[in-house]
Amino acid sequence: MAPPEAYTSHGLLRLPRELRDMIYRYYFVRKGGYIYGFETKRLRSANNEPIDLVLACTCRQINQETEGVGLRVNPISFATVFSDVDRTSMRAAKFNYFLKYLYKSKRNLLQLAQHLIKPDVIDRVERRFPTSKGFLRYLAALPMD
Repeated sequence: MAPPEAYTSHGLLRLPRELRDMIYRYYFVRKGGYIYGFETKRLRSANNEPIDLVLACTCRQINQETEGVGLRVNPISFATVFSDVDRTSMRAAKFNYFLKYLYKSKRNLLQLAQHLIKPDVIDRVERRFPTSKGFLRYLAALPMD
């Protein structure tokens, strides 16, 4: 499909392709390049402004000619900064892992010591620590893995 007459009779598309490519590079290049935002999961210019794609939307031919120019002429940086949400999620995940590890370790220790829990030991512990009444009997009754 040929571009509309308004673009070809006077305007950008009348220029040779080499000149248009130079204009496209000048239009898309950004000082500092692009930065990938982990929070937004989008690229933005280094001065924190959205990437301007208006020129690429003027007509189909310019859109095809400018495809990927911004990515070719700008370096892309990936900041290694987490948001507060990411930090909180990371801490929660670590805490959850720690609790599971702690529970598993305690269970393993109790299973190793299960053969030591004799009725006379249970009676002595229950007399000295009345709040533990029934807990040691429960542990002694657990099946060993």
